[in-house]
Amino acid sequence: MGLFGNLFSKQACGVCGKEVGALKRTKLKDGNYICSDCRKDMSAFFRLQYQDLEAVKKHLEYMKKANELYEKEFANLDKSKIDYCGHHGSYKIGFVDSIGMFAILTPETKRRNKKELFRYDEIESFGPYTETNALINRKENEKAIKEYGVQIIVHPGDYDPIKIPLQHNVDFPSGGERIFMHLEKITNKK
Repeated sequence: MGLFGNLFSKQACGVCGKEVGALKRTKLKDGNYICSDCRKDMSAFFRLQYQDLEAVKKHLEYMKKANELYEKEFANLDKSKIDYCGHHGSYKIGFVDSIGMFAILTPETKRRNKKELFRYDEIESFGPYTETNALINRKENEKAIKEYGVQIIVHPGDYDPIKIPLQHNVDFPSGGERIFMHLEKITNKK
């Protein structure tokens, strides 16, 4: 065993059994690995690195059912029945009040094999988020907003916060009023 041990050796995916190298796998907290092909069947927001193999297998079963629901209730829905809110078409939320659910559409979710809807009652909290970045030609300790958007925390806690970016590289963030208004209406929270 060399200096890096099994770091660069091929490992078997805990789900499909396929042998994969270091760049095509994710290590789980129990030491098992998941290949990038199986990862594409999971939610873009699932906290994979914090899970064990059993939790991953349960999540994959959930995603099969979630994708069926997405196809039945959202994929072919008349676009006039979906309230799309977001940023430049690449990051948006599609609210469907008639079924009490919403879809998150991002470049990452579009690359996934399985799609999902979130129920309105799964929203634990929401609010604006900012990410700052020290930029050249700024005074010391002065930061500009690198990214501003809407963050939604959903239950269960196995998911990362869902972030919908609205603006990039701005001094005074704004926007997202329609998203916030819709979230306030459906959750009765501010």
